[in-house]
Amino acid sequence: NPAVIASTWSTMYEFAPHRLMLGLGAWFEPMASSVGVNRRRSLTAMREYVESIRSLFTMETVTYEGEFVQFKEAQLDIVQQDRSPREIPIYIGATGDKMLQLSGEIA
Repeated sequence: NPAVIASTWSTMYEFAPHRLMLGLGAWFEPMASSVGVNRRRSLTAMREYVESIRSLFTMETVTYEGEFVQFKEAQLDIVQQDRSPREIPIYIGATGDKMLQLSGEIA
């Protein structure tokens, strides 16, 4: 869930601002199927995860409507913490040519 990922990393940002990076991967076979991960349209899913997490890192109320990720008027629930945007770089652990191309485009 991208909101859980964004919330977790936002909290860690409080402890180590400007010293974090978030790495995401799209799994690979046979590992993915052995743990029940459906890799259907992994490029689309990865794009949506990166875009939606970045939108939540702005610390504003945001809506995201995608094929794999949807939320309406969501914001990270921050209590007694800095509300400034989170500057957390996102890296993609790509193994194939298409995912490498996507990484260069969005990460």
